[in-house]
Amino acid sequence: MSVRSDRSGRCRDGSRDWLLVPRLLGRLIIPVRCAGCGRYDIAWCRSCQGAWVPAGFRCELQVPRLNRSDSITLPVWALTAYDGASRLAILAAKAGGRHDLHPVMASRLAYAAWCRRAALAVNQDRIAVVPVPSSSRAIRERGADMTGLLAREVARNCGWQMAALLCTSGRKRDQVGLGRAARQRNIAGTIQVVHRRLSPQFRQAVLIDDIVTSGATLHHSRKALEACGIRVVGAMVLAATAP
Repeated sequence: MSVRSDRSGRCRDGSRDWLLVPRLLGRLIIPVRCAGCGRYDIAWCRSCQGAWVPAGFRCELQVPRLNRSDSITLPVWALTAYDGASRLAILAAKAGGRHDLHPVMASRLAYAAWCRRAALAVNQDRIAVVPVPSSSRAIRERGADMTGLLAREVARNCGWQMAALLCTSGRKRDQVGLGRAARQRNIAGTIQVVHRRLSPQFRQAVLIDDIVTSGATLHHSRKALEACGIRVVGAMVLAATAP
């Protein structure tokens, strides 16, 4: 493996050759592979990212748990379908230790939220960007709070405020690998508002999650926030599972 440089000893990107040596040696010992297709020497190739819609698409009609008795359906935007290379990439980022993918996915979700900010909230005043909570056990096992990172980037990009208002209680399992019915049983009664004293600061909330499957997590998150007087105006997720 060689690194091209000019006569000044600098690489084409302006850095010194010797600064790249540790990175190149690291790739020889632990080769970098695309999280979607497995292609070598790239973390996430353009072909795999091509399945992600930059501004997102509405997906709530295929999520059964988001319909309320008053016929008001929570609008949800996703960036991709949860299948194929997209599924592999998200699983790698979420539970496979590929934390290098978090900033890329967060920036994509933030851009989509910026594109949809007018549809998410007509009144931009006092909006909370609320990550769907993961259990402390899941965060420890994964080594990162991915939904929290996604929410922070969305809030920063849209000029809103990130607020971790929700937490899990009880014995909630990790949702990865659970079917629709099992997800509903697993999440029921486990999501609650943890910072009630902060709730009056916000009138509206946008929920952030990585994947929407049955919609149970978004449903119970919205229910908890609206019980405190916060109107949930929409949700942004990385991917939506096909019905």
